Amino acid sequence: IKLRTLTRETKSATSVLWPLPQLPTKEMRFVDLERYHENPEVIRMSAFNCNDPAIVGYSVHHSHRFLSVHAHIPGENTTFYQSNPSFHAVWQYMPVDRDEAVVEIWKHCENSLLQNTSLVVYLHLLAMRNVNTYMAKRPGKQTSRIFYNTSSAGIYLLGFETPSPTPNSQRPTLPTPPSFSPTLYQEFYYYTSAALDGVTTVTPSLHQVAGTSVSISLLLHDSNARATSFVGQIRLDSLGCPLEVGASQRVWLRFLSMRMGGHCVARVATSLPSDIDAHTLTWLALPYYGIPEWWFLHRQCRVHHEGQASPATSKVPAGQYQRLLEEQEPGHGAQ
Repeated sequence: IKLRTLTRETKSATSVLWPLPQLPTKEMRFVDLERYHENPEVIRMSAFNCNDPAIVGYSVHHSHRFLSVHAHIPGENTTFYQSNPSFHAVWQYMPVDRDEAVVEIWKHCENSLLQNTSLVVYLHLLAMRNVNTYMAKRPGKQTSRIFYNTSSAGIYLLGFETPSPTPNSQRPTLPTPPSFSPTLYQEFYYYTSAALDGVTTVTPSLHQVAGTSVSISLLLHDSNARATSFVGQIRLDSLGCPLEVGASQRVWLRFLSMRMGGHCVARVATSLPSDIDAHTLTWLALPYYGIPEWWFLHRQCRVHHEGQASPATSKVPAGQYQRLLEEQEPGHGAQ
């Protein structure tokens, strides 16, 4: 016998199912991230620890709204990346050093996500348009739990065990990228940037896009082997081989034209191969100084650095794009 659900004999307001064994011990304060049209009878909540000393980073699965949140610890099982597969969604990662802590969480009514700036994490959410920016939580440096609803439609509700904070700092403002957004009709790009000064190791993150293995990001390490920053979309379950800076003066990115339109990084190298004519392929050199900018979505990217840029983004005709999307569905082509 499998118990699937419990119901009450009398009608009541929405029930909340809490994760076990982490039962809430205090009055819960809820924050709506966006308006949801349905009124579910049951809201299932999960939780993650915030500012636990063991945490080395946080990841957010994002597709115009949050799909899931994960706090990373050393030696963890990375199968959670497969728990909510979505071709359009991306993973955004924020490494956390030993002396860093999440000190503020803000809710903002824009379709964007900005991460660790001066040890402050700003979560900018696709939220209610008539709600101004306000502080959702000030966790402090001690370990606390942040609750969120689990649903295939995404995260629309957060729960905190603390009263509403009183903001005593300036509201966050989004930086203005030096380069222009490559946004096309109905496509919204994610923006990342990071300083290359002091970087000693570069680790690409690999992923399959339309059947082709590409590098979707660069994880940057300092002289203490710490992952200090990144550009692009980071997945810790698919990191490639680290590339030592050594005597090289730059890292080379080779761009490949994709069937779904646009270009992705097909290869990352610390030197341009001697047997390849640089003029016959699309390569972009990133000197180890300055701040590269990496715009991306699920199927293509564009990189800017020191006045140079990778090939421009492009759009695929709707009919062709739909066929290519169908090819990405699990089981496509199975007999």
